[in-house]
Amino acid sequence: MTQTLRIVQELSAAQFCSGEAIATRLSVSRATVHNALRAARALGLEIYSVTGRGYRLAEPLVWLDAEAVQAAVAGLDFAVSVVEQVDSTNAVLLREAKAGAAHKQVLATEWQSAGRGRRGRQWQAMPGGAVLFSLLWRFNQPVAALSGLSLAVGLALVRALRGLGLAEATMKWPNDILWRGRKLAGLLIEIEGDMVSPASAVIGIGLNVRLPESLRTAIDQPVVDLVTAGLAVDRNQLLATLLTTLDATLTAFEQGGFASLQAEWQAAHAYHGQAVQVQRGDETLHGIVCGVDDHGALLLDTAQGRMTLHSGEVSVRRVG
Repeated sequence: MTQTLRIVQELSAAQFCSGEAIATRLSVSRATVHNALRAARALGLEIYSVTGRGYRLAEPLVWLDAEAVQAAVAGLDFAVSVVEQVDSTNAVLLREAKAGAAHKQVLATEWQSAGRGRRGRQWQAMPGGAVLFSLLWRFNQPVAALSGLSLAVGLALVRALRGLGLAEATMKWPNDILWRGRKLAGLLIEIEGDMVSPASAVIGIGLNVRLPESLRTAIDQPVVDLVTAGLAVDRNQLLATLLTTLDATLTAFEQGGFASLQAEWQAAHAYHGQAVQVQRGDETLHGIVCGVDDHGALLLDTAQGRMTLHSGEVSVRRVG
């Protein structure tokens, strides 16, 4: 896959490039180029091919650049790395965290072979079509103090997207980012620690920038990307903006807990005041969302009274 990405990175959307020229530059065979571009198409990339002219991308792609992102977040003490391919940025960063990796390590990638979402789902994205990264954040508090962390991270993403001009970005409890009711981004947080020692969290984020139709059909829920939402932004700028906003929001969370962010989160909740259906294991609940408590639990008014729901294996869908 790494070779496939390197061959794709030789293409542009502005002009055709022959397979022979690519093969010469990378010291590979023309058959290797042909096979790599076929594999890239299978991953969702649209590549034009014209006999006698060669290949070009259907749409321009901006590849991630660790140095550019690092420069854009200078002064915030992030250590940014970008790899072309990885199984899962969360899995890699979790291993590095256990080996002693420092606070604010960031690992971004162009493509994940085993990207994970909440409830065991696989995250679908094409190379160059998403912002996929994980952040290691070492807290000064134990695990018990981190209630509402996923909601704080979601709020950071919404703050960043709205700051870039996507005014209709909202959140769906507990950890999805929506645009007009469709999923734009998701996050997966994995926490290491106990009830006494300072905890650490690996925060994995996937944000759709350009999601081809071939991948949308493989996803079991309505999804959207930034291109469809009308936001054109360089992915390096986008990653830098997300990190900057995460830094401010997580610092506030560490100082004041989720309670300090509760009102702002609730105001940006797509389902606030809405009728929903909640699936909790084999149990189906119906009610009206009336907010979240200061620990990030969902408050649901049902026929049996008010219920407090914690994330876990809970699925929430709007009714009607």
